[in-house]
Amino acid sequence: KQMKAHHAQPVKVGISVGYSLTDRWAVNTGMTYSYLSSDFTADGEPKQTQKLHYVGIPLSASYSLLKSRKAEVYVTAGGEVEKLVKAALGGAYHFTPALSVYAEPGVSYYFDNHSSVINVYKDRPTSFSLNVGVRYTVK
Repeated sequence: KQMKAHHAQPVKVGISVGYSLTDRWAVNTGMTYSYLSSDFTADGEPKQTQKLHYVGIPLSASYSLLKSRKAEVYVTAGGEVEKLVKAALGGAYHFTPALSVYAEPGVSYYFDNHSSVINVYKDRPTSFSLNVGVRYTVK
């Protein structure tokens, strides 16, 4: 029988904390939770559903390209303990100097960790994403 996998779009949520190094440079870290779901079929017949949960710790650096009192556009690059490497152009709106909401479209690449678990990261190691969230920046 031929096994076939159908992977649902991964869902990832997280919290982020930033630390300003200068007026333009900042480092960011936090914690993420990822949920991956896959359905496996054999000759068209459903066989099993796999649900995976990941916790990750990202670390990135950001450089502000344009910055005003209430908004900014920045470039960020970094990695995550899930062996994730990403680069993104983002934007943020500051409610206060320390509290902002952000949007970061990005491209991620997941390196092979040699696990026997079949998931979307193995079948499609390159993916596009849109990260949206709230960030607290420590000055």
